[in-house]
Amino acid sequence: MVFLICILILFLAWFAFDDWRVRREFRAFSRWIEALEEGAEESPAFDEKERSKAQSKLAAYLRANHVRERKLADEKEKTERLIADISHQTKTPLANLMLYNQLLKKEVESQYLSVMDEELHKLKFLIDNLMKSSRLEGGMIKLQKQPVCMDAMIREVCMGLQVQAEEKGVDFDLDLEKVKVELDARWMKEAIHNLVENAVKYAPEGSSVRISLYPTTLSHHLSVENEAMMADEDPAVLFTRFYRGKNAIGKPGLGLGLFIAREIVEQEGGSMKALCKENSICFQVTIPF
Repeated sequence: MVFLICILILFLAWFAFDDWRVRREFRAFSRWIEALEEGAEESPAFDEKERSKAQSKLAAYLRANHVRERKLADEKEKTERLIADISHQTKTPLANLMLYNQLLKKEVESQYLSVMDEELHKLKFLIDNLMKSSRLEGGMIKLQKQPVCMDAMIREVCMGLQVQAEEKGVDFDLDLEKVKVELDARWMKEAIHNLVENAVKYAPEGSSVRISLYPTTLSHHLSVENEAMMADEDPAVLFTRFYRGKNAIGKPGLGLGLFIAREIVEQEGGSMKALCKENSICFQVTIPF
């Protein structure tokens, strides 16, 4: 009996020692991985054991991944500088052209100057939106989040588009609950403006744009719906950069509004999707708490 107890004690002691040894090796292995992730150049001495082979492969992978991350960071920095340079280099001459065109219109009455003025505004609109879309897609926008009343923001957007809506006889049907959420007010207002403006643009004359906002247990939901015939188009393609559907013929626009809106919502940690119904289309936005 004593012999069996001694055997059991020895077995437990060996098991405890082996468990301690394995834990120590895993801690060392973890520290080694962390050092590699931080860009450490030194490697431990390897032997030909299977574990050492795995370490060698993992070291090679982590180093390659570290190099790729540095290259991506460099490319992102170069792209950001390029976009800033383009924005700076085009802003001044474009502003000067618009100014001199306005001065010429005061001196000379010509339809050509009016056409030039319209085209200059289109060019400015295109450049501004290309800059926004590039910065958003490249993750170059730094959001400044603060508590914002989304219901008040939506009402402001609708007021800003009231003249455009009245020209088509379009009404706003608002069903807004009080919602306060942490987000970047300037960028989120841009996203909501793009959605509502898109709805007004494609809504038939004399129809309504229905906007609802309500909180749920885990998130806030915003929907913007207008009457429309989608001509069997895939709702997912509506968010593609420069995409314009068949019903966009003859209407102003670049096909960037919905793309920019979704990029902003995703930067805020939310999601956006389009649902095509029988005679309408509904854009649904979800913003988490």
